[in-house]
Amino acid sequence: MSDPPERPGLAERKLVTALFCDLVGSTSLAERLDPEAMGRVQAAYFDRVRSVVEGYGGTVEKFIGDAVVAVFGVPVAHEDDAERAIRCALGMRTAVAGLNDTLRPRFGVELAVRIGVDTGEAVVTGRMADAMATGDVLNTAARLEAAASPGEILVGRDTMLLSRDVVGFEGPRAVEAKGKAEPVEAWAPTALGSERRRAKSPLVGRVAELEVLSAALERAVREGTAQVVFVLGEPGIGKSRLGEEFAARVEGRGSVLRGACRSYGEDTAWRPVAEVIRAHAGIAESDPPEAASEKLRRSLGPAHPPEEARLIESQLGPLIGSDRSGASSGGEVLWAIRRFLEGAAAQRPAVVMLDDLHWGSGTLLETLEELVETMAPVPLLLVCMGRTELRERMAGTLAAERTSVLGLSGLTDDEAERLVAGLRDKQGRAIAVVGQAGGNPLFLEELATMAEQEGRVDEVPRSLHALIAARLDLLPPDAKLVSQAASVVGEVFWTGAVTAALMNGEQAQTAPALRTLRTRGLIEEQPGSAFLGDRQFVFHHGLIREVAYGPLPKHRRADMHRRVARWMTAFAEDRPELWGSVGHHWERALALTAEVEPLESPDAEVAEAAASSLLAAGRWAHSNAALPEAIALLRRAVAVSLGSRFEPLCSARLALALAMAGEGEEARPIAEAVPQDVDAEASANAALALATVEKNRGSSEGIRAHAPAAIDLARRVGAIDVEVQALDALAWADFWMIPDEAAYEEAQGKWEQASALAKRAGDLTLAARAKGCAALAADFRLDMSAADRGIEEAMVLAEAAGSMRALVPVHTAAARARELQGRPEEALEHGRRWFELAIQAGERLDAVAACAFGLASPLRLLGRLDEAWAAAEEGLRIILEMEGAAYEDAVRWERVRLLLLRGRTDEADEELDRLARIYDQFDQPTDRLWGYAAGPVRAAQGRDEEAEAAWRRAIGPGEHDWFVAENLIAFGRFLLDRGRSEDARPVVAQVGEIVEGTGALLLERQVEELRARLP
Repeated sequence: MSDPPERPGLAERKLVTALFCDLVGSTSLAERLDPEAMGRVQAAYFDRVRSVVEGYGGTVEKFIGDAVVAVFGVPVAHEDDAERAIRCALGMRTAVAGLNDTLRPRFGVELAVRIGVDTGEAVVTGRMADAMATGDVLNTAARLEAAASPGEILVGRDTMLLSRDVVGFEGPRAVEAKGKAEPVEAWAPTALGSERRRAKSPLVGRVAELEVLSAALERAVREGTAQVVFVLGEPGIGKSRLGEEFAARVEGRGSVLRGACRSYGEDTAWRPVAEVIRAHAGIAESDPPEAASEKLRRSLGPAHPPEEARLIESQLGPLIGSDRSGASSGGEVLWAIRRFLEGAAAQRPAVVMLDDLHWGSGTLLETLEELVETMAPVPLLLVCMGRTELRERMAGTLAAERTSVLGLSGLTDDEAERLVAGLRDKQGRAIAVVGQAGGNPLFLEELATMAEQEGRVDEVPRSLHALIAARLDLLPPDAKLVSQAASVVGEVFWTGAVTAALMNGEQAQTAPALRTLRTRGLIEEQPGSAFLGDRQFVFHHGLIREVAYGPLPKHRRADMHRRVARWMTAFAEDRPELWGSVGHHWERALALTAEVEPLESPDAEVAEAAASSLLAAGRWAHSNAALPEAIALLRRAVAVSLGSRFEPLCSARLALALAMAGEGEEARPIAEAVPQDVDAEASANAALALATVEKNRGSSEGIRAHAPAAIDLARRVGAIDVEVQALDALAWADFWMIPDEAAYEEAQGKWEQASALAKRAGDLTLAARAKGCAALAADFRLDMSAADRGIEEAMVLAEAAGSMRALVPVHTAAARARELQGRPEEALEHGRRWFELAIQAGERLDAVAACAFGLASPLRLLGRLDEAWAAAEEGLRIILEMEGAAYEDAVRWERVRLLLLRGRTDEADEELDRLARIYDQFDQPTDRLWGYAAGPVRAAQGRDEEAEAAWRRAIGPGEHDWFVAENLIAFGRFLLDRGRSEDARPVVAQVGEIVEGTGALLLERQVEELRARLP
C-alpha cells in the first residue's frame, strides 16, 4: 500500500519510542590506539548500530560523541514500535560484542554499551526522513541510559507494558533521574518471545472462527460474489493451523489453492501467487518450462476464450518459471491474475489461502488491494493470514465491503488444558504448562513437546527463543550441525544446499541427521521440491530456524553463506528468479565478515559476487512487473558494490529503474554521478535514465540532450534494450515538435528502426509498440497506406508477444487512421479497446490519450456529444489523479470543441486560458498549437481579426500533415461564413493539395464541401 502524500511543515503528536545508546570503554581503547585507528573503530561502531536501528525500522536522529539517539515511530508508526526498540537495543549490544571479538585479542580491552528506552508522546515535525521528534520522552530515555550499567538495557514502564507479551523483564527498580521530581520506574529486558509458528497439533477451540470462515464461503457460493477474510493475530496464535483445518473441511466441496510469503527476499514478489497458480494447474516446481507451460495452458482452456487464454498464459508464465522472457507490466499481471482466479472459481467454488502476508512485498499487497476492488462476481473466498501489522499495510482493503476481519486471541485455560490433555512426560506425569504459556498455542506445543520427548519440564525458559535453543542443544551433535547448516539456507531448505553448506567431511551424516530432526518435530519434508533430485524440507516454524542460526560463530556463518551462494549460482543462469536468493547469501557473507573484521577491507570477490547477483535479481524483477522490488534490490546492489567495478553499472541501473517509476528527482543525481568513460554499459544506462526523466517531463530538448549518448554507448556494448528505449525517447521528442511534418517523418523513422532492432533481439513487445507508434506517425503525416501497413504488422507482433502493452499503440494508430479515413464507428471501436487495454495494463497516460483521441473525437464526429463529453471528463479525472500529465492539452482541446458545439463560448474561453498555462510549460514553440485552439474560440466570440490571426499562425508555411489540413479547413469555413469567397479560394486550394489522394477521406470530404460553397 502506498504512503499517503507528504505534507510539508506538518507537526503532530505521536506515540514514539526513544532509544539512547552510549559507548563504554572507548577511553581506555583510545589510550592504546593511534587516533586514526580509533577513528576507524568508532566509525565501525556507528555503522553497525545505524544498521541495526534501520533494520528494525527506526530512525537515527543524531550521534553525540559516543552516544546514539534513535526514535521508533518516526516517520512511520508501527503497532510494535516498543518491541522493535527493545529488539534494536539487544541487537546493538550484540553488534558491539562482535566488535569485541577483534578488539579483545589484539588490545586486551572490551567495549560495552548502556541503553535506555522509553515510550511516550512527542511532537513530530518535518517530512518523512527529515522528521524530528521532541518531547520529554527523549529526556527520560537519556536518564535511563545514564542509570544503566555497562552492557545493561533499561526501559520505562510504558515500553514494558506495550511489549511484555513478547519480552521478558526483570524489575522494576526505581531510578533517580536528574530533573525528575519522582524516581523513574525502570525494567530490564531479559529475553524475546516467539516470531513464527507452523503448528501441527490438534486444533482446540476456534469453533467460532471456523464458523466465520464457513459462513463467508457459503455467502460466496450463494451470492456468486468474491468474499475476503483476513485472519490476523500475533505470532504463534494459530493462524496457519486454523487455515489448515478449514482447508481440510472444504476439500471435496471446492478447490483449495494455497500460497505463502517468506520473511526475506529469497523469492520474487509473486511467489505466493505462483504457488496458487501451480496448485490449480498441477505444476511442480521441478517441472521443466515446457511441461509447466503445457499444464498451465490446459488449466486455462476450459475457462477462457482462446485469445484471452493466450494473454493470461503470457503474463503468468514468467511467474511460475515456464517463460523466462518476463511479464510486460504490473497492470497486465494484475489483469491476468484476476482473470485466472475468476476462471478457476467459475469452474468450481474456490478458496485461495495466502499465509504470512505480513512478509508480503509492496507489489503483492497492492495487487491484492486491486483484486479485492475489481474481482468479478464469482464464488471465490480469499483468506489472507498474517500478523496484526497488516492492519496498517492494508487498511483500505480491510475496510472494503466484501472484507471480514477475524482477529485471533489466545486460548482460554480450559482450551489450553484440552490441547495438552493426555500428554505425559517420561515418568508418566501429566504435563502442566498452561500457566506459563499465556494461551499461545505455540508456547503450549513447544513446552509439551519438550516434556514429552525429554522427560522433563524444568524451570520454564523466559522466552520461546530460550526454549527452542534448549531443544536444539539436546540434539545429537550431527543433527544439531545439520540444523545449523539448514538454518543458513533458509526456512525452506534442500539436501543439496545443506550438503554444500557443510565443511568437507561433514556431509556423510546429513541423511540420518535429517531423520532425527523430523522425528523430533523440528522440520517437515514437503511433497515437492524446487530442485529436481533434491528433497525439500521446511522448519516447523520460522523461530526454530532463527534459534538454530544464532549459535553459529559469525566467521562460520559467513563461510556457509558463501557455500550456499555458490550452490545456488549453478542453477540461477537457467532460473533467474533465484538471483535474489543468491544475492542474499553473498550479502550475509559480506556483512558477517565485516562484523568480525571491522578494520579489514571488504572481500572484493564476495562484494562483486553480491553486487552482480543483486544486479541480475533487480533486472529480473523489473522484467516481471515488480518495479518496487527491482528498485529495492538495486539499492542493495549499489550498497555492496561501493568501490568495486560494479558500482557504476549498479548505480546506473538503479537510476533507470527510478526514472521509469517516475522518481526523477532521485534518479537524476544518481545518473549524473555515474562516471563517464569507465564502463560504457553503465554510461549508456545512466544516459537513458536521464533521457527517461526528461521524457516523463515531456521535454523534447531534454531528451535530445541525453538519448543520443545512450544510443552510441549502447551500440558499443551491444545493449539492444537500451538502444531501443533511447530511440523510442528520441522519437517522442520529434513527435512532440508538432505541428511539423518533417518531425513526424523523423519520429516514424526512429520507431521503425527501434522496432527492427527489438525484433532481432527477440523482444516482441518492444517491437510491436515501436511499430504501432510508427504507424501513428504515418497517420499524422496523412500517409494512410503506410499507416495501414504499419498497423497490420504491429498487430501481428503484438499478438505474438501476447502483451496488452504491445496492443495499446496498435489500437492507438488504428483509431486515428479510421477516423481520418472517414470511418468513425470503427475508430470508436479501436478507441474503446485502446482505453480498456491501457487501463488493464496500468498505462494511465495512454488511457488519457485514448479518452481524447480514441473516444471523445470520434464520438464528436458521430454527434454523440454527451458521450464525448463524458470521455473527456474521464480523461481529465485521470489527469487530476496524476497531478498533471502529458496529453492534458489534448483533453482540453476536445473540451473546447465540445463546448463550442454546445454554444458555451464563455466556458470554452476559460478552457483556452487553461491551455495557455499548459503551453507555458512546454520547452518547444507553442504559437501554432495556441492558434489551433484559439481560432474557433475567437470566431465564436465575434473577434474575427484575432481569429484570422490565430489560424494563420497555426497553419504555418509548407507543411503537409493533418494538423495543417484541419486548420486550413477550419479557416476556409470561417472565411466562407464571413462571405469572403475570394480569400477562401487559395486556402481551399492549399488544403486540397495536401489531402487529395492520401486516403484521408474525412478531410477529403470536408474539402469537397468547401469547394461546393465557392462561387
